[in-house]
Amino acid sequence: GLYNSLVEFSDDVVRIIQAAISSDGGQHESRRANSMVKSFFIQQMDRIFPWFKVKESRFWERQRVSANSGLLPNAVL
Repeated sequence: GLYNSLVEFSDDVVRIIQAAISSDGGQHESRRANSMVKSFFIQQMDRIFPWFKVKESRFWERQRVSANSGLLPNAVL
């Protein structure tokens, strides 16, 4: 398919990356690989389209902090 805007393209890629992150099953290697893909995508988008705020996509899930992450309960928003 053709994209009519950079937002459409970026949202599609973000959804794909986020789906992989959400389904990695907590396996260390998968988490690491998915994190690297996300970082690379953000880095390239920032480099090629510096005016576009890819980090602000509504499709990125916010990082979840687990209960045993070492943070105090009040440190988590």
